[in-house]
Order: sequence, then structure tokens, then C-alpha cells
Amino acid sequence: MDVGRWIALNYRQAWRFALAAPLLFLIPVLAEFAQHFVEMRLGMYASLTAARHVANAADRTTWGMVKVIALTLPGYWYVRYLAFGDARRAARIERPAIGLFMVQFALGIALAAWSLHGPDTASLFGLTGKAGRFVPIAAFVLNLSVGTYLTA
Repeated sequence: MDVGRWIALNYRQAWRFALAAPLLFLIPVLAEFAQHFVEMRLGMYASLTAARHVANAADRTTWGMVKVIALTLPGYWYVRYLAFGDARRAARIERPAIGLFMVQFALGIALAAWSLHGPDTASLFGLTGKAGRFVPIAAFVLNLSVGTYLTA
């Protein structure tokens, strides 16, 4: 299957999931809305200078973390829906699926929290320049690889 067909299939499946499980689909939508509400309250959209000034505001990054959790959480049910094509079966909490998902969820949330609130990882290892830019890419690839094996 070529990439274009795969992308189209992914979007069709996402819409099917949205129709089959609208409340789960709305979790990230509502979190995104809440983060934008906070950003508007902070004046982030007033100008580029204002956006830079509040980019790391505690309210904004906290709601950013809530959004990451909200985007990640429905993943358990979405993957199961794709696998089974049945909303009822997808909704079941089953072992070992939930345990594997929780490992993946915890790793993803930890990496997101680190990137939002933690120190620069590259500087912890004394890396700068091109080597320093490699660290977040490596973390992403590691998380993606572990997540793929846990999902399978």
C-alpha cells in the first residue's frame, strides 16, 4: 500500500472511530479547546511578542500536559477498535492489553512532561550542536519503537 492510500485509510478509520465512540473522540478535542482558552486569557494571540512572552507560562504548559494526556488516553480504545472493528469489543478492558498500554502511556507522558517541564536533555549529557539536536529525535524514535511493540 502506498503512503497516500495509507494516510487516507487512517483518516477514514479515525472518522469511523469518532462515530462509534464519540465521547472518547471528544476527550482530546475538549482538552485542546481548554488549552486555547487559557492561551487566549493569557493574551498569547495578541501579537508575536505576546506569544513569545507567555510561551512557557505555567497555565499554558499545564494545560498542554493535560492535552497530551487527553490525546494519548483514547489510544487504547482506538487501536482496539482498529483491530476488532467493533466498538463494544474495543471498549473492554482486557489483560494483557491494558498493562502494555499503561507502560506505553506512562512512557509517553513521562517524555512529554520532560519536554515541557524538564531540563534540556542534551545539556545533561554535555551535548551541543548537531549531537545535541539528536537527543530528542532519539527519544522520539525510542518511544515510537517501544510503543509499536507494546501495541502489537
